Amino acid sequence: MFSDHKLYWGRKRKLKEVERLEKLPRHPNCVQLYRAWEEDGHLFLQIELCEFSLAKYTLTHHFVPEEMVWNVLTDITLALKHLHDRDVMHLDIKLDNILMTKDGSFKLSDFGIALDCSQMLKDALEGDPKYVAPELLSEKFTKSADIFSLGISMLELSFDLNLPQHGVPWQRLREGRIPHFRVRCK
Repeated sequence: MFSDHKLYWGRKRKLKEVERLEKLPRHPNCVQLYRAWEEDGHLFLQIELCEFSLAKYTLTHHFVPEEMVWNVLTDITLALKHLHDRDVMHLDIKLDNILMTKDGSFKLSDFGIALDCSQMLKDALEGDPKYVAPELLSEKFTKSADIFSLGISMLELSFDLNLPQHGVPWQRLREGRIPHFRVRCK
């Protein structure tokens, strides 16, 4: 029964993602959904082709050029402005959800837990604990949570850091103090 329940909510989450993407006006820094369909109990999403995620990129490129960091920050800030102007919070900003295109632009992806601010927040979910904003811990869902998560992502990208998932260093980040991190090995 538990697995059926889990499958139901996973399917429901994916259908909500499709619905959000279909309603969201196109933006050059948000991944474009072309179509979605169900087949043999699976939901398929056809999105625009991107080269790779920043998480994958940083596995082999430990020193990201400053110009690229600024480009990521600019592109994803524009994507967030687009979402926030439409009262949508992404709630899962992280390097895994920032994709790079062949032409070198960056796009925000994975709208699976995005939230329409005009709706009830009872179904809101938090993203990856490494990137979660402090106000979400108090169940205060505001657009600033996305800005915090983007900032943590930029810190990770700029300094090739292994971000903590919990503990004292994790808490210090949420207090605005940048602790000493171990830099990833080359």
